[in-house]
Amino acid sequence: TINFNDVKNAIDSQCLRFLGEWNFSKETLMHLEDFKYNKCILRVNSKYLNEVKTSLSLIDNIKGKRAIVNTIGVSGTLKKARLRYMKKEDK
Repeated sequence: TINFNDVKNAIDSQCLRFLGEWNFSKETLMHLEDFKYNKCILRVNSKYLNEVKTSLSLIDNIKGKRAIVNTIGVSGTLKKARLRYMKKEDK
């Protein structure tokens, strides 16, 4: 199984690779511990939103396992993000 730290490391690694050290330091990416149902919430400087979304789409594996990372939404507040996107999907 993939855990929060594996996802966090994959995201940081890809953002650093795509943005470079200078822009990576300015994007102020913060991983919140809301990792459940294979979803997580990231907090990012809004000026770098598109760059971070592109970086996420370039992730193709996490800890040697094939993976696809999708952005399912953007919100102005963390509270709204948790309410909208962290619900378990009914299948």
